[in-house]
Amino acid sequence: MAPPLRLGILGTSIVHSRSPRIHRQPFDRIDLPEDGPVEAVVDALLPHYGGFAVTSPFKLRLAKHTGSSLDAINTLVRRGGRWEAFNTDTFGARTVLERLGAREVFVLGDGGATSALRSVAAELSCDLRVLRRADIQAPLTGAGVWTWPDRVPAPDDLRFDGARVAVIAYGAPGRRIAAEIVQRGGTPVLLGAAWFIAQARRQRQLWESAT
Repeated sequence: MAPPLRLGILGTSIVHSRSPRIHRQPFDRIDLPEDGPVEAVVDALLPHYGGFAVTSPFKLRLAKHTGSSLDAINTLVRRGGRWEAFNTDTFGARTVLERLGAREVFVLGDGGATSALRSVAAELSCDLRVLRRADIQAPLTGAGVWTWPDRVPAPDDLRFDGARVAVIAYGAPGRRIAAEIVQRGGTPVLLGAAWFIAQARRQRQLWESAT
């Protein structure tokens, strides 16, 4: 019997990631700086790995590098001697929006997670308002999703007026973000584990098709 194909996760500051705990082994953490040569890394590792989970800040870069039609990807699968790219974050995004249960949702940040939220919002009849840093002025109300990674500082003038804000990070980063939401006048809704589990189930299915 052939040994199992290696899997891994690519990202920045990923020591907290649970992916190596729940997916079959061997599963490696490959932690690169934000400006690291991730494209060259995945090309060099193609003969040795069956797939990768891709996390911040490389979801958009690797979508472009692999020629994907998607704006952002979070999963690479080796098939036929090349990488095929997928975005299972849509499963997590759907779970989070369903849990929030709001018709209108603001989103803090505009990266890979936001791309997944956009892709499922219409089918859930949810109106997304994506806020970049320069857009944030008055205190935010209603329901929202915080997509900025823990390592990215929030704007100094960010305030909430009782808003429910979904936290899609988990573990220590999620707890730090939740504490910051409270300090800024909001109510955190901890949904990082729900997002992670929903997308990870689909990742596992895709990696089983690696060749």
